[in-house]
Amino acid sequence: MKTVAFCGGGSASLHPYYTVSPYEGIVDQLPQDVEVLYQPGVNAYAFTPEISAADIRTITGEPGVRMRLYRGPPSVPNRPVIDKAVLSESSWHLMGFSQPYLERIFYGDIEGDFVAPVTGSSEVGLAVYGSANLYIDDELVIENTTVQRGGNFFFGKGTLEEKVTIVLVKDQVYKLKVEFISGASRSLVF
Repeated sequence: MKTVAFCGGGSASLHPYYTVSPYEGIVDQLPQDVEVLYQPGVNAYAFTPEISAADIRTITGEPGVRMRLYRGPPSVPNRPVIDKAVLSESSWHLMGFSQPYLERIFYGDIEGDFVAPVTGSSEVGLAVYGSANLYIDDELVIENTTVQRGGNFFFGKGTLEEKVTIVLVKDQVYKLKVEFISGASRSLVF
């Protein structure tokens, strides 16, 4: 397995000093001239793993993704940015977030440039408390706004993780963008 799994998510999430995947551990113990063949097997995770911070950058080159929050939807021309931040992880939540200039329903854009670490098929997923869409190179790949299925993200109040498989090319840069609307916009029926 090339994915490093070292802890749970949410409040069990940790930032270790270093990690080693089972694949890396095996390869590191073998002589240089030994060819190691690898085939992905069955996934051993409940949710799609986060994008590695080493593989994503803001449009200004910082590690992570840029989040900008707005009062109005993307259809509003020249909408002012009310708040902004650089997030180091691709999984985040606004629990306890307060911004006096944002209403109960507010909008956000999360953007980053993703550098594909390998060539091949890759699964991407999106779950949200509220509603959101995922775009890759300005193409809508996951729609999680109009038809939402209840899941166990965000303490059972979020959507099921919607997933899609895409083909990536190693070292190619892909523009990722999530457009979301705050929790009050969700259309889930429980």
